[in-house]
Amino acid sequence: MYNTYTTRDTTRDTIASDVETRASSKVLDSIGINYRIGCVPRDGRCFYSACCHLFRINHIAYIEARELYEIVQRGKTVDEREWSTMVDSTASGWADHFEICVCARLYNVSIIVANDDYSSLSIHGDAGASHTIVIRLSSAHFEPVICQAALLRHLFAPGCDYLTSEALAAIPRISSSRFRLHRCVKKMLYRVRQINVKRISLVGVFSKS
Repeated sequence: MYNTYTTRDTTRDTIASDVETRASSKVLDSIGINYRIGCVPRDGRCFYSACCHLFRINHIAYIEARELYEIVQRGKTVDEREWSTMVDSTASGWADHFEICVCARLYNVSIIVANDDYSSLSIHGDAGASHTIVIRLSSAHFEPVICQAALLRHLFAPGCDYLTSEALAAIPRISSSRFRLHRCVKKMLYRVRQINVKRISLVGVFSKS
């Protein structure tokens, strides 16, 4: 984990993010969550600028986009074999799937990408991450989304990291009472599953003795 809590002036990289756009996200609209979209320049570092803005307002880290990019590049080369196998399966570009995962792991966050091009949601990072941030992807451009990210995190079942438009259509809107019921049922099923796993492990212990 990198210590990124510094006192440097980050105005240069994040000032554009303080301006909200009039853009909307069809994916987020379909879910029914309240949100605002920040503005970042189309300079090839839009993903890192979006992350920096969300890191700052959530008090995760205070860092510039250029420095974040360099940290992620160093982080993804820690295991060269893993990188060499992943690079063939990811799209070329400034921030591909593997770089998003590395960024999420380094800063202990879950990064949810609302992809308006494919009408899908994907989550990147460890299940036990301390924070969740949301980024919109449209026409190869990333933008920060200010919303209750934890609500979106509840949409993903354990072991699921991608939701298609068909899957999202089957989920109740977040603004409805049906979503609260959906979330409670999902938590209950998860707890029952955990209890069953513990029972199975205990049976195995006693059977050995």
